Amino acid sequence: MILFHADDYGINCTQSKRILSCYTGGCLNSVSLLVTSPEASACSAMLPEDISLRLHLNFREGVSLCDPSQIPLLVDEKGYFCRSFGELFLLSLFRRRLLKRQLKRETRRQILRMQELMEKEIPIRIDSHGHYHMIPLVWDALFETCREMKVEIDELRVPAEPWGPLLKDPLLLFRAPGSGILKNLIMHVLYAYNRMKGKHPGHFDFDRRVPVFFGMVFTTRMTRTPVKRLLPSFKRLAQASGRDLELMFHPGGLSEKETIWDERFRDFHRSPNRRKEAMTLRFLKDGEGIAN
Repeated sequence: MILFHADDYGINCTQSKRILSCYTGGCLNSVSLLVTSPEASACSAMLPEDISLRLHLNFREGVSLCDPSQIPLLVDEKGYFCRSFGELFLLSLFRRRLLKRQLKRETRRQILRMQELMEKEIPIRIDSHGHYHMIPLVWDALFETCREMKVEIDELRVPAEPWGPLLKDPLLLFRAPGSGILKNLIMHVLYAYNRMKGKHPGHFDFDRRVPVFFGMVFTTRMTRTPVKRLLPSFKRLAQASGRDLELMFHPGGLSEKETIWDERFRDFHRSPNRRKEAMTLRFLKDGEGIAN
């Protein structure tokens, strides 16, 4: 199976409708829901029955579900998340025990909120805003929380993009953003560490539950050219390993007139690249049958 996936679903209803237009008019078949959004309930109600849904675990932006007094290492006095990926990673090295407790509190609340919004029992599929779950302490807190809640992770994103398909097209890789290449290197290192040292169950089946990932090196730049050129190689790799394939997109940007629930991320949510990625999802459905 190929997951044509949209992150950041649920910022507001207008943004969510833009994302869902890539479902009705494109090949989108999977989304990640930000359950911490003020409009998460209304946005979840709009989801089609046959679209795959994940929890977009959030420690990055907006307001937490826990009271700020319960998780002071993660949020400011108003309850806004206040740690970048690097800051949270460094903090995890020095305040490990206390930070893990706070991560587990917020993780539990977000999983419960996801279950409440769906109003039915659903498979637990998880990724995270900014890939924070790849930080080893966050990884451990996630799996420990799921064990304590007696829920099992059915699908987990590991955003360590295989290098093989990229190396087959060196000219395209040469034009890739340096930040994307660096992020992918970091994800590979963190994944290797988590596989060896993480608190996931010994029986956790990474081959079945972790799709092959495409979308890190060209994060927010998953436009027609790189996707068209690289997708066939990623498909062959996934088929050879008997795994699903996930393509990560960020469609559904906000306009200048729309309010943003966390102004620190204005540029991220208003990036014109979101419109370009939405166009790619439509092209994949109508152009050359690549999505089939």
